[in-house]
Parts: sequence; structure tokens; C-alpha cells
Amino acid sequence: MRPLGRETDKAFALLSSLNEAQRKQAILDFQMRDLVLGPGRDGQTIQPEGVKGAALTEKQREMLLDLAGEWTGILHEAVAKVKMDEMRKTIAETWFAWSGPTEKGSAAYFRIQGPTVIIEYAPQRLGGDATKHIHTIYRDPTNDYGVKWWKR
Repeated sequence: MRPLGRETDKAFALLSSLNEAQRKQAILDFQMRDLVLGPGRDGQTIQPEGVKGAALTEKQREMLLDLAGEWTGILHEAVAKVKMDEMRKTIAETWFAWSGPTEKGSAAYFRIQGPTVIIEYAPQRLGGDATKHIHTIYRDPTNDYGVKWWKR
């Protein structure tokens, strides 16, 4: 059993596709232990880190979109399409950050952050196998918890 196995496989594939200069940008020089923008951080944002979509090849951008699609894909099909269209339009302004081991199958944190998306994946090192206890979020900083819809 591999919780979020497709997601981690795609994240490691994207990381592996990066050249040395891209990896230096993407891999953070500190260890992330949990979600940065998880519960209790409503409406907050952080400075983007990692490698910017503009610095990726077209194939790597597609890999980044495919990875993000694992989260948007759980939405209703029509909503998922809108979210992916938004991401495609802003892919050059979308960032991919990595923290932790780079060997496939290890417990590493990653984040996708763009104008309309924040996705975080954070294995928990609370004893046992960290790849089996994962915290993850998908948020839209322009519509956190549907605030746009409630203000109508």
C-alpha cells in the first residue's frame, strides 16, 4: 500500500527531469517537517520558492501540470478543467519546491505554488514509515475556502 503513490511517483519523476541548475533552484536548503499553509493559516500566503515554471522546459511544465492534476482531478470534471486551464495560463509563474531526500521512494516534502494554486505534500516523521503518514493540501489563494462565492 502506497498512500498517494501516483502523486509521489510524478513528483520524483519531475525532480529527476531537472538539470543541475534547475535542481539547485528547486531543492530548498532546509528540511520541511509539515505543511506551511495548512489548517489555521487561512488567507495566508508565503513567498514562492524553488524553480519557477518559466525556467522549466515545455516537457517539465507538462509534468508539473500532470502532478498538480492529481489534486485537481478529485474535483468535479467541469471544475477540474477550469482549474487546470487557469494553471496552464499561469504555468510560467508557478513554482516547484522540494525539501528532503531525492532518492525515489524516500519521504520528501514538495510544494507547487502559483497565482491560483498551492499544493503541499508533507510526509510526517512521527515514528514508523513517514511515506505512510502524509499531510497534503490543495488551496486556491484567490478563493480560499470559497470566499469569492460567499461575498456575492
